[in-house]
Amino acid sequence: MLKSILSLKGAQELTKKQQKEINGGWVPPAGGYCPNGTCQYVEGGPCRRPSDLCI
Repeated sequence: MLKSILSLKGAQELTKKQQKEINGGWVPPAGGYCPNGTCQYVEGGPCRRPSDLCI
């Protein structure tokens, strides 16, 4: 499957570092909020994913 995807024009395999950046997230300080533009959804005020990570 990966070979067929990589055969597409302009496709490239991401490095582990690039993959981590996509999957990355962080927990805001206690009582804090995620920065503007990083919210996936709002639950109880703070902008959080289910795993309590900002994205």
